[in-house]
Amino acid sequence: MKKRLRHLFATCIAAAALSVVSPIVSMAATRGELSSVTSDTISGWAWEVGQYDSSLTVEIRIYEDMDRDSVPVKTMTAQANQFSQAVSDSIGDGWHAFSVPVDWTQLGGSEYFVQVYSVMGQTRHQLGSTFSYKPGQETSSRIITGPGDMIGLELEESKAGSSSNSGGSSQESYVELTGSETYLGAFLVTGYCNCELCSGGHNITFSGTVPKANHTLSADLTVLPLGSKVWIDGVIYTVEDKGSSVNGQKVDIFYDTHEEALEHGTITADVYLL
Repeated sequence: MKKRLRHLFATCIAAAALSVVSPIVSMAATRGELSSVTSDTISGWAWEVGQYDSSLTVEIRIYEDMDRDSVPVKTMTAQANQFSQAVSDSIGDGWHAFSVPVDWTQLGGSEYFVQVYSVMGQTRHQLGSTFSYKPGQETSSRIITGPGDMIGLELEESKAGSSSNSGGSSQESYVELTGSETYLGAFLVTGYCNCELCSGGHNITFSGTVPKANHTLSADLTVLPLGSKVWIDGVIYTVEDKGSSVNGQKVDIFYDTHEEALEHGTITADVYLL
């Protein structure tokens, strides 16, 4: 049995992290990401926050297209219990990485889209971004996306001049987590605009600002007060609005058009407080 060395600072980090987690968290907080997809390996890391002595199961899904109702052409599971120095530097314990072999020639396609999920009982959470990979390439491309949402995605290296479904019609860049944020939990995330159906035709937020795509967020102000800045799917939003149906662990992202708000649909996403 592999013996894992534990350091005193790791315990201190765990205690500090647990002490700042918001009391609204009602489920286990998980962190992690899909780190790379190569010609023969899919790798990343997954961690249940504060749980240094246990490992998470991850589910890796490989798709051939970007449709919302796509069925994976291959699904693999792995235990996130391998060592990574980068993960150790980030959370104080490196034994939460995973790396699984993949043979793309068996799948027969020309391009694939890869997602990784943490698995806790019947609950699955997408960790980090979706990656695209074309067999024959040395490395993969990160896609700007939210958990479970595979419509209107945009490759990171060709963002200019096009739009993303993650936060409105003028998405500029994907912001990485730094590790200093406070994880608030998995929220229901919907989209809205300033049309009659969404907000009664009002073009001013509850805080008195003009709402902007990739910026304005509507939230339950008892959970996230006005002015709160949160990270959702690589975009930093500011709470400027509230809604009668936005209660508890639910937020509403502002979009420029009603079509974009409808396209967003209802997803579950990890929310971090800056």
